[in-house]
Amino acid sequence: MLTPSPWKDGVPVVRDYQSAFAATNPSGNYAFLSMEAFLNAGLLSEGLCQAGRDLSREKLVAALEDMTDMDFGGFRVRLSPSNHVASRHVGPAAPAKDGRFLQ
Repeated sequence: MLTPSPWKDGVPVVRDYQSAFAATNPSGNYAFLSMEAFLNAGLLSEGLCQAGRDLSREKLVAALEDMTDMDFGGFRVRLSPSNHVASRHVGPAAPAKDGRFLQ
């Protein structure tokens, strides 16, 4: 999978995800897709903060491209003007018969 496992709470950003998820969905049905959305929202939020008050497309792009080595609680993001792939994280996961993922 391209994100940390949403069930592995040993990673700080996963604990943050689980806490935010539980605030709106107490079922605890974590998923890779919502984990990815959480990470994307965090990345965008940080980019907006770094872009400053007079926001423009150019300032946001520059702020994101300046994230050459950001640590989002154990999940590293590396962007640059020549690299728009935020992470190359790959982790193993296989679907089990009960719908969960084996890792």
